[in-house]
Amino acid sequence: MGLKWSIGISAVVACLAAAAIIFVVTRTTIATVPSHTATAKVTDQGVSLSVDEVTVAGPPGIAPAGATLSATTSTDAPFGAAAAMFTGAGGTLELSLSGGLQPAQPLSVTFPVTGPVPESAAATVLTNPSGTTGTHLIPASFDPARRTITAQVDHLSKFWPGFFNFGALTGNIKNFLGQTTGITAAKPDCAGQAANGPDGTTVTLGGDINGAPVWPCVRIEDGKAVVTLTGNSPLPWRIRAAPAATLNPPGTVDASKALVLAGYDTLVKTRPYAEGLLIPGVPLTYRLPAAKLPGVVAGQADVGTYLGMALLFGLDEALTVFGVNLGQIGTSADALRCLGDAVDAAKLGTHPRIDAIAGLTKAVLSCIGAVGHDVPGPIKVVIGILTTGISLVAAGLQGAVLTLTGKDTFTINLTPHPPPITLTTFAAEWGGHTRLLAITKDGLATEHIDDGCCTPVIDLTFRLSQPRGTPEYATATATVTSVTLLNWPTDLKAPTVGQTGTLKLRHGVITEPFSGTTYCSLTEQVRNTCGA
Repeated sequence: MGLKWSIGISAVVACLAAAAIIFVVTRTTIATVPSHTATAKVTDQGVSLSVDEVTVAGPPGIAPAGATLSATTSTDAPFGAAAAMFTGAGGTLELSLSGGLQPAQPLSVTFPVTGPVPESAAATVLTNPSGTTGTHLIPASFDPARRTITAQVDHLSKFWPGFFNFGALTGNIKNFLGQTTGITAAKPDCAGQAANGPDGTTVTLGGDINGAPVWPCVRIEDGKAVVTLTGNSPLPWRIRAAPAATLNPPGTVDASKALVLAGYDTLVKTRPYAEGLLIPGVPLTYRLPAAKLPGVVAGQADVGTYLGMALLFGLDEALTVFGVNLGQIGTSADALRCLGDAVDAAKLGTHPRIDAIAGLTKAVLSCIGAVGHDVPGPIKVVIGILTTGISLVAAGLQGAVLTLTGKDTFTINLTPHPPPITLTTFAAEWGGHTRLLAITKDGLATEHIDDGCCTPVIDLTFRLSQPRGTPEYATATATVTSVTLLNWPTDLKAPTVGQTGTLKLRHGVITEPFSGTTYCSLTEQVRNTCGA
């Protein structure tokens, strides 16, 4: 008998021990992944319930009376694209109505906030709508006194309370800033090289011609100096050229290199600029009258457009995570015209302050709001949320902008060089009152001078060499080869064979060095420059 009791007690103890083990394991599992459910019946007055300090309330007519609203909490992790711009502040809530119903009117859901509250407390709720695999954010409000987040939800699914992550938004905008950093241009064969015109004129390039930040090429075509700039910088550049420069239509953008380039392409084609806009990957060409050279092409880094374009694309992605789809706003003509006006008004300069960046960010948000005012979704509320974090975003962007700016101006000079002169520059018959100078193409000069009325004074020949200067302002060495004195004044020293001097040509008038006599071209003779 005692043995039987002993065996029975042992068995009970063993069972109790096993049960204790099972109980401990079960409690441990529940503590790691807590999950609680509350339900409530819908009445004519609506519905309300509470679970784990989360409260849910719905107005009358939310669902047929008698339907059951269920609320379940868990610690499922947020996921999807929207989670990248979201900082969680509590556990998961899953809502459902019996029969798979969706609410006819929005429910109000209030979550307790756990953990620290970020500096810019822009409350949001992340949701995974039923039947979908994606997530998006819902605008919400934060009560700092009660440390709660409240949102109005118009569908039943999973929800996570939290705050918009402005650091992630800043990083996203920086990514757009960096899209063009790898777009550099190989040095064209013509870069920095001189150009020769059909008349022998040469145009040379000087200044910033070594690819930092552009590669310049020049050619002479139809009386124009044609300058093509190829950008070698991630920045856009405002370009001015003078004198009397005209700008060719912009080239074609290869948007496959960077999404933001499509925005630049729309910008330069839809918004007129007082100056050209050189964008990464697309050459810009000016035409300057060759006869009006020297000329200059100057560039200024356009940090405003550079930052504004990144803001436009980055903020558009932020609206997308709230379920606001603006389509291709990055290539919208209206949006980019507004952006161009905002950039001009901001006057950021090349080393912008944080407040200036914040002002441009606010202006870009206004452009987005103006373009998307008819788009379905809470665009005004979302823009309001994004506006609360402008100062944080601006502070985060300033360093990136200053790092990428580097050299912020360039100047390229165009200098004309007339063709080098030869002895043919002097070859002609030059005349004056009762005097004549004939010069052949090989530089042999024959000179005859009368005294002004019928009396010959001297016949002289000399040979020219070493021509230099320009066609309008030239000199050459003259060496006397023969002298015939006819009525040369006895008080003047006469030229002698072998004597040398410098013959000068100045705008159609030659001065012979041995007698100091001047001779005119036909044009100047008509003007009586060399006497009647």
